[in-house]
Amino acid sequence: MSRFRWIVVFALVVAAFFMAAQLFGSRTELEIQRGHIEVAWLKVEQDLDRRAATLPRLVTLLMDPRRQQTLAPLAAHQSTLSRALTTAAEARSVTALVEANAHLERSLQDFRDAAVAEPEVRRDADLQRLLEEILAIENRIHQDRTEYNEAVQRYNVRLALFPANLAANVFRLRRHELYLPTELRSTAEELRDATTLRP
Repeated sequence: MSRFRWIVVFALVVAAFFMAAQLFGSRTELEIQRGHIEVAWLKVEQDLDRRAATLPRLVTLLMDPRRQQTLAPLAAHQSTLSRALTTAAEARSVTALVEANAHLERSLQDFRDAAVAEPEVRRDADLQRLLEEILAIENRIHQDRTEYNEAVQRYNVRLALFPANLAANVFRLRRHELYLPTELRSTAEELRDATTLRP
């Protein structure tokens, strides 16, 4: 075999090793990012569980016979909150969990709006303390949900770039979904499609 052929073979072997190193390096980087996503999702789940554990106290407070007269203006929200809480507890898939909790958040917001509008309700110290506790949990949910979505976006962007996109095809790595309810998801998808580079 001539010297030129040896050089070509050597160059091909080096290129193959380089490409393999790039693929496995990209896979490792993507796996690390997936780990960050899993940690971020665990925080979101813990926040949702904390809220789910707190809300029955709110329902119990609304049913307290001693407060029936004071909290009467909120009675209509009690059944809505109870149903939303039950739906969230029964959610089995991530999509169902996101949708159920979006509905629960809307129900809670309606409840808070109604509570603020009633002077008698605002004077109930126990209810106000509980609403402040729930609001603190909701703020934590929002913060951790944002961190989860940011981790997912970083991963999905990296997944679309070379050589990570090759590694994704070889090792069957898939995009992660953002934590978005249906009404926001369609807007986000339209935005993503509009900003995707086309050949």
